[in-house]
Amino acid sequence: MNVNRNLIVGDIHGHYDKLMAALETAGFSDSDTLYSVGDLFDRGLENLKVFQFCKSLGNRFKPVFGNHDIYSFQYLKDDLDELTRLTWFHNGGGTTLHEFSQLSTEEKQDILNWLGNFMYVRNVDGARILHTTAYLNTWDNFDIEFLTLKGSIDSGFVRDTAFDGYVFDREIFTKGFQGETLPEGSYFNSSSPLTIIGHTCMRNGKATYIPSINCINIDTGVFTKGGCLTVMDINSLECFNSKKDSYVLDI
Repeated sequence: MNVNRNLIVGDIHGHYDKLMAALETAGFSDSDTLYSVGDLFDRGLENLKVFQFCKSLGNRFKPVFGNHDIYSFQYLKDDLDELTRLTWFHNGGGTTLHEFSQLSTEEKQDILNWLGNFMYVRNVDGARILHTTAYLNTWDNFDIEFLTLKGSIDSGFVRDTAFDGYVFDREIFTKGFQGETLPEGSYFNSSSPLTIIGHTCMRNGKATYIPSINCINIDTGVFTKGGCLTVMDINSLECFNSKKDSYVLDI
C-alpha cells in the first residue's frame, strides 16, 4: 500500500460509523491526509463524533465547506434567520441541533472556530476540490481572507449569488450528468481542470465521473437507502466505501 496518500471523503452527514468503515477499507494510516468535500453534519446521529475525529487529525484533515457546514456555523454563531433555520431543519439539521444544544458555550465556540477555517476551494494533485459545481469561475474574484467559511460569512459573500453557487447549486452538475447542453461560457467543461465534488447523491452508491464537465462526484448517499460513504485516493482514483468494497474509477 502507498504511503503519504491524499485521500478524499464524500459528504459524511453525521455518520461516524460509516466514516470509520470507509477509512478502514482504505487502510487509512497516520501518513495519509484526508480531504473532504464538505457537509460533515446533519441527517446522521453522530455529528459530534465526526467533529471529534476530524479535528483530532489536525493538519491532516483538509476540508472545503458545504451548505450544511454553513448552517451549523450560522447556528453556533447565533446568526441563523428563520427561513434558513427552517431550511436547515427540512434538510436534516435537527439531529445536529439536538447534539449541539447540549454543549457548553466553550464547546460550541470550539466547533465554531474549527468550522470557520474550512476553505471554499482547495487544489491538490492537479485536482480542484469544491462542494459542488456552478456556472462560472468566481473564486479568483475574492480576496484570500474571504476564502474561509468565517471570512465568507463575516464579509457577507456567503449569500452572494456568484459565491453561493459553489456551495448550493446543482444546475451544471445535473446538466453534465444528464448529457444536456451546458450554458454557453460554462467554466466547467470537458477541458477544464479536474474537479472533485459532493453535494448531489449518486444513487448507485458509486463515485461517478462526468466527462463533459471533467468532474468526479464522490457523494454516494451515505444517508440514503442502499447508499454508502466513499473515500477516494486522489492520485490513483481507487475508491473505498463503508460497505467494504473497493474499485478504481475509470476516467
